[in-house]
Amino acid sequence: MKNIVYRWLPLLLLSVLLAGCSSLSKYRHRSQGADLDEFGDAYTAGVGEQDEIKDRNQFQHATLEAPANQVYYFGFDQYDLKQDYLASVTAQARYLLSHPSAKIRLEGHTDERGSREYNIGLGWRRARAALAVFKANGVSQSQLEVVSYGKEKPTAFGHDESAHAFNRRVNIVYTVY
Repeated sequence: MKNIVYRWLPLLLLSVLLAGCSSLSKYRHRSQGADLDEFGDAYTAGVGEQDEIKDRNQFQHATLEAPANQVYYFGFDQYDLKQDYLASVTAQARYLLSHPSAKIRLEGHTDERGSREYNIGLGWRRARAALAVFKANGVSQSQLEVVSYGKEKPTAFGHDESAHAFNRRVNIVYTVY
């Protein structure tokens, strides 16, 4: 009896582990649940379009709530912030302007391709692109921090374009609300 238990126990544990993993999406964004559109471009996660902001009435009251942390995605070897993201970044800037003690960290990321040094620079340029929009909207430099992680902190694990698309991003993280 003891022999049978020891023989089947590893197989049972392996099947439980595999069953639990099978329900996970292959390249689901870990922190935001973002999806790719039909053209392979990633959508923003969190506060996005102006209509969404109006629906939640976030900027229509005297006491504003902090917008959620944001993720903005980039094309391969690109660091220009897409026009689609300007409304979202402007909403973030309005919050920071009305809350001078609030602070954010702009985290630049890249996919796994390229050298470590190149990717640190590219992540830095991506974060600085978002920073420029905040500064253009009048946000104080004391509220903004910029860091580049390059390819060191992927959110999607894989070696294809689907995974790479999720890793080419800038995260806006509120450190103080």
